[in-house]
Amino acid sequence: MGGVLSPDIIQEKLEDLARAHGLCGSRVVPLGLSLRPAADGGELSEASYWREVLSRCGLPARAEDLAFEHYLTPHEETLALARRLTRQVRVGILSNDSLQMAGARRRLMHLDADFSPIVISAEVGLIKPDPGLYLHALAAAECPAQRCLFIDDRPENVQGARAMGMFAMLYRGVEN
Repeated sequence: MGGVLSPDIIQEKLEDLARAHGLCGSRVVPLGLSLRPAADGGELSEASYWREVLSRCGLPARAEDLAFEHYLTPHEETLALARRLTRQVRVGILSNDSLQMAGARRRLMHLDADFSPIVISAEVGLIKPDPGLYLHALAAAECPAQRCLFIDDRPENVQGARAMGMFAMLYRGVEN
C-alpha cells in the first residue's frame, strides 16, 4: 500500500520527528528505517515502533509523536486506476505494514470494499521480499504465480516476486 496506493510515510515521519525534537535527521532516519522491519513483521506495534526510535535517541515519546494517521493520504490517481481494474480482474494487496498502519490505511481509503485478498506482512510475520510472504499471498488469492501481476515501488520486492514466478513491474506512478 505505502509507496503505491499511498505515499510511503515512514521516512517523512522520521524526518518530522527529528525536527520536532531537535535531532539530526541523518541519525534518526537510518535508525528508524533499521527498526521498521520489526513493526512490519508484527514484532512491534506502531506505537511501540515510534517509542523505540525515540528511546534509542534518549527521549521519551509524547502522544503527538505516536500519531501517524494524518500522514495517510492516497495517491488518488493510482487508487482510482486500481479500483477501475477491479471491474475486470481480481486485484489484491500485499503490503509490508504494521497491523495499526494497515488498519488505518484500510479504514481511511475504504480498501476492503474493492480489494481482495489484502495480505499484511505483520499478520503473517514475514516481510517482502521473503518468498514465504509471496506464497502466502498467492494462496490467499487462490491463483498460480504465473497468472499474477505484482506491482511494487521497491526493486527488491519486484525481484522477489519474479523469483516466485510472477509477472512483476516497478511502480513509478500512474503515468509510467
